[in-house]
Amino acid sequence: EITNSSVVTNHETGVSFDLLTQEEKDAGHTCRISDINEAGTAAIGSYDSKSAYWSKENGGWRLLEMPEDREGNITAMSDNGKFAVGSIPPSADDIYKEEAVIWDLTTGKMISPEGIPELDMQHDNQEQNRFTDISPDGRYILGSMSFSYVYPIALFSYIYDREEKTYHAIGFTPY
Repeated sequence: EITNSSVVTNHETGVSFDLLTQEEKDAGHTCRISDINEAGTAAIGSYDSKSAYWSKENGGWRLLEMPEDREGNITAMSDNGKFAVGSIPPSADDIYKEEAVIWDLTTGKMISPEGIPELDMQHDNQEQNRFTDISPDGRYILGSMSFSYVYPIALFSYIYDREEKTYHAIGFTPY
């Protein structure tokens, strides 16, 4: 179960644990969870409104690399706990534009994906490209482009192969 609380509960086993220590709560720290692995040993989300990674192994939250003037949207992590995906705006002023991003959770560093589509199915670049999900092993990533209300509306979905640096279109919704 994913909630606004720092407590995570596995409803199958009834086991709960807290992603914040009492000291962190007393100091006013907050967290938000976007995704958690199957074993419940790693999670992604935000810590004090900054993109972060939590793991039992690390003993808490670790901030992820982000351009200084921007904040990203971290959406999903691989079940093996090695990669996370999401998007960042190209600048602090471009809140309607997004760039797809991969984070290496072993280092906390951003990885610029090579070989992702730059043009949607109408051969436009609306500068809206995000990753929304990732396979358990971190190889395949679900991406989407041109998802805004800006005409022409041309939602384009694709599967990106992180190892081969290639993609395959899986859907197109013309206006």
